[in-house]
Amino acid sequence: MKDGTGVRWTLEEANAALTEVSQPMGMVVENSSLLRDLRVPATGRFEGRVWLLTAGSQAREELADRAAERIETAQSALRALGVTMKDCALGLVDFESIREGRRVELCWMLGEENISYWHEADAGFSCRQPL
Repeated sequence: MKDGTGVRWTLEEANAALTEVSQPMGMVVENSSLLRDLRVPATGRFEGRVWLLTAGSQAREELADRAAERIETAQSALRALGVTMKDCALGLVDFESIREGRRVELCWMLGEENISYWHEADAGFSCRQPL
């Protein structure tokens, strides 16, 4: 069951889901880039809501708010699909899976044609290995 909790994907299922995953992930990357371009400082970890710390035009603040809302919407869509967004800038997504009897993550980055990498569940992008 792909409901965002305890989801386990086969490689075939994950590759078939890429068409559904790529659209919201593209929206996250695009709007995250917009927020970076606006150079909007944020406090703490980005949680989908940006608090502007510097004075700026009302239009700039509204643009940043709309970008943050689009990111939140896309993040919700990804969670509903049962995938884990790992990096907003790279468009990195993990699909929980089982490999040789242990929990691993199938690792995909926006722009890649198929899922070709995996890493241990407690590791990250730098530890990804070819399938």
